[in-house]
Amino acid sequence: MKRLSKLLFVLMISILTLSLFPVQTIYSAADGFPVAPPASTLKASDYFVKSKADPSNFPNVSTFSTAYPQALIVTGSRETKSWQIGGMWSKSKIDLNSAFTYETAHYFGPAGDDAADGMAFVLQNDPLGAGAYGSPAGGLGAYPWSTDGKGNLISHYIRNALAVEMDSWWNGSNVYDDQFDLDYPKTENVGHLGVVRPGNTPLTTKTSRQVGP
Repeated sequence: MKRLSKLLFVLMISILTLSLFPVQTIYSAADGFPVAPPASTLKASDYFVKSKADPSNFPNVSTFSTAYPQALIVTGSRETKSWQIGGMWSKSKIDLNSAFTYETAHYFGPAGDDAADGMAFVLQNDPLGAGAYGSPAGGLGAYPWSTDGKGNLISHYIRNALAVEMDSWWNGSNVYDDQFDLDYPKTENVGHLGVVRPGNTPLTTKTSRQVGP
């Protein structure tokens, strides 16, 4: 494989009430921010662009924080709108022939077992670039075959990608909205981490649990 083919974008993407920011000392929150991000002199918009995804049937609502320029508010309050996606992409590409480090802090909200649905760190070379996206909810904004909250299955996903998911939802409902993300064994009382290659092959149905573990 050519060296250039291994240059991939970096994505931070998530669903519902989540926030993302670089790691350092924590200070008190201000301006209505849910929790104070770690202090930093970095300005996130200098290094990242907001996701340019433009789905027709669910919102992309991420925004850089004005109170804390080092932070991205990935999605808004569920009271405002559910079934959201959001994220940001690195302005620079990563050469996977070389080692790299990744250090951030993630705020998943105060909802505990009701926090939904999680975040994913994604390496991708999707033709859509910063406009790449997947389905909301169980799709974590990266994968296919979740719904839009109205019963419509979403087949869109981030292509040519590898995702490290940080899933805060306690799965185990055995409904199709959980099947891409169904745990084995079930982790009904905790969240989980996972490494996933988004895709719809070799799916022959719209329920990915039939593919196998």
